[in-house]
Amino acid sequence: MGLPAGAQTSQLNGGSSISSNVQYLSPGQVVLVAVTDPGLVNAFGVETNGVVNATGLRDAAEYVLNNTYVSWRTASESLFQVLTAAGGTNPSNYVTFVKGTDTFWIFLTNTSEEGRVETVNGKDLTVTVSAYCTILVLFTNTSSATFTNPNLKLNGSGNLVYVLPSVEPVLYQGSTPLRGGSEVGVFDLNDVINGSPQVNLTYVSTSGPVSTTLYYFTSEHVGVSSSQVTVPLNSTWTATVYDQGALVDPLRGTTFTYTVNATTDTEVNPFGERIAYYGIPYSEQEVLVNTSASIPLPPSYYSALGLSPTLQVYNGTFTVYLDSVPTDPSYSGRIGTGYQDRLASKVNASQYDELISVHLFQQLTPIYVNLSDALGMQSSLNLTGVISPTTVTETPVSTTHSGDIAVKAFDNVSNFSAALNLPVNVSVTLGGTTIASKVVYLSEDGIGSFQAPVNVTLGPTSVTQVGEYVLITLTPSELRQVDIEATVATDYGNVLYGFNSGTVSYAEGVTVRPSSLVPLLPSAPSIPNATKYIVVSVPNNTTNYTVMYVEPNLPPTSLVGSPN
Repeated sequence: MGLPAGAQTSQLNGGSSISSNVQYLSPGQVVLVAVTDPGLVNAFGVETNGVVNATGLRDAAEYVLNNTYVSWRTASESLFQVLTAAGGTNPSNYVTFVKGTDTFWIFLTNTSEEGRVETVNGKDLTVTVSAYCTILVLFTNTSSATFTNPNLKLNGSGNLVYVLPSVEPVLYQGSTPLRGGSEVGVFDLNDVINGSPQVNLTYVSTSGPVSTTLYYFTSEHVGVSSSQVTVPLNSTWTATVYDQGALVDPLRGTTFTYTVNATTDTEVNPFGERIAYYGIPYSEQEVLVNTSASIPLPPSYYSALGLSPTLQVYNGTFTVYLDSVPTDPSYSGRIGTGYQDRLASKVNASQYDELISVHLFQQLTPIYVNLSDALGMQSSLNLTGVISPTTVTETPVSTTHSGDIAVKAFDNVSNFSAALNLPVNVSVTLGGTTIASKVVYLSEDGIGSFQAPVNVTLGPTSVTQVGEYVLITLTPSELRQVDIEATVATDYGNVLYGFNSGTVSYAEGVTVRPSSLVPLLPSAPSIPNATKYIVVSVPNNTTNYTVMYVEPNLPPTSLVGSPN
């Protein structure tokens, strides 16, 4: 779908530019604005021979703030005026230089420090800033949810600051690099723009003006796309969420944090998720879905933000985990905080079987997924849940030709994000009696598709697995008599819809038993009441004879002789 609108250079002028990592201003959010001006760096000697000059950087910082203007409706102020109106006195604390580039960083927010009430989708949102974090409380008709940004807070002087993560030593506010945990000043535009739908940022560079636009968060469009279109029951997969307003930290790629359990103070980076399908009433209950780090900006945007491979800036793109079980309270359970628990919901065996047996989850089931962020911004998508037959196919095998066991088990896919190994029982039977068996593991070579090659060799009877290969060892006499069978457990839905035969078990899968994987056998002429042989006539003067015996389970054998 491409990148969101954020992180795009709005204008270039003689090598100068102004860019932002996102293009929305949300309460509690930190937005990074990058100003690039080669002429300014040279004029003030900000960096010479790899050494940052503190005096030159201070003078350049003052120039940047005096020549960067915030415009809204019919008013306009420079960032230096915004700084002095807020009681700030040191411009160097608000401009960060990216060493080795011509770029300066400025951090902005739209966060009231007085606990002002905002209105989001008809719901009240209060924002409070403390010496520890920024707190957002979103009120609904019956409850409230509290979210925090731990890296936007007040310093000892009562000014808004952003706490830097651990970064390579390339960010400067003086002659020494900024380290992880350093605090940099943040411009609060909340009082300045006062609810304006958008603000324009214009930087008058040494080569001319450049500008970009930031929008008020309530006009934001949130999008979501799924990595899968059809899914089985009780599986999990990834989706990509495009939500610039939810990206509260430009250098960490995180959304707001949410305290799941106040007694243990565990936190997740959440999106609220609702999942429903036909037959289950739509529930207002949201299950929190943890997010992974956002997708960083591609290398093509490095120059716009003064980036190098040692830095990462994020653009409001998140990866979340979706699930195919409804979030109705009867079926869902609140998630934990570990990576393995990033599922929308969980069901036990009886709930799982009930969803299928009462036909709530059918062969083709429309699934509706709705995601909402901490600010109440929402997006949704539609998927199809399916029940597919599990099948096992095999190819003939001999001591000289490998065969294959292949299993199609779409209903067994529980995690689309990880390649699985499917257990399959391989057995050797002689006259209906099992003489050797072993559970082997087939590697996944496609979504719900599992495969393993099979080899046969001569020796004491056994079934083993060597790497990815299944090795079957047989005696010469067994080659002509045994059957090789592969069985795999399948999903209950296969039984209910008559895809596979077998004993129905609500707690366990049933077994698919395919046709036998029969070894290849030699072929020879059929001569009644005689040893099997072939008569070949040769001239009387022949001095050497070569006899070749071919058995598909053995290497070709030749016998050379001469008449005596």
